[in-house]
Amino acid sequence: MAKKHEAEQSTQAEQVEQTEQTEAAAPAKKRGPQQKRAIDTTRAVLTTADVASLLGVSTTNVTVMAANKELPHMRVSQRVVRFPRAAILAWIERRTVDAN
Repeated sequence: MAKKHEAEQSTQAEQVEQTEQTEAAAPAKKRGPQQKRAIDTTRAVLTTADVASLLGVSTTNVTVMAANKELPHMRVSQRVVRFPRAAILAWIERRTVDAN
């Protein structure tokens, strides 16, 4: 009975070691801010993700700014918000501070 228990422990130890080696060899998953994505310049309206990428902030920040009426937007449905491209570009221009 003791030999069987020792064999089980030995097998478990080997499995743990093998798992650790596999995890160490696997590339680490990247975490952090979303990668910037290309914005389609032909569209008249932008998504929350488009505006977030353009401003360099999170989609949550864009959603909160729209809810607080800090960003020009239009509500397509109860859950869908879009941002007119021209209005967003004008908003950015108004908020830009000259270096002079």
